[in-house]
Amino acid sequence: MCLLYFGKSRSVEFRPSVVGGEQINADVCDPLTETSVGGARYYICFHLKYRRVFFITKKVADCLHKFLKEVKTAGHVTKVLLSDDGKEFNYEAVQKVFEEYGITHRLTMP
Repeated sequence: MCLLYFGKSRSVEFRPSVVGGEQINADVCDPLTETSVGGARYYICFHLKYRRVFFITKKVADCLHKFLKEVKTAGHVTKVLLSDDGKEFNYEAVQKVFEEYGITHRLTMP
């Protein structure tokens, strides 16, 4: 819960439409100019209440599945994954992960 203060005398309670932990924001970066020690040129960043970064040497679906297992272990119930309209999340393996966890995929502008 967050309080927004207007001056010294008033406060308004602000409640987000999605409870913390229910929505994950995700994005895959553009190619890095240098490769990582493990040979990756891309990374994916998930943002929940904290940020988790995976250097991509495998498919996005593998990273997503691993992250969702970590989130579930931490006690969060994920309902929505928010990403841009990139091709990384629009293939069959990722859609299967969404179905397995019961997640709705919402898109923002690229």
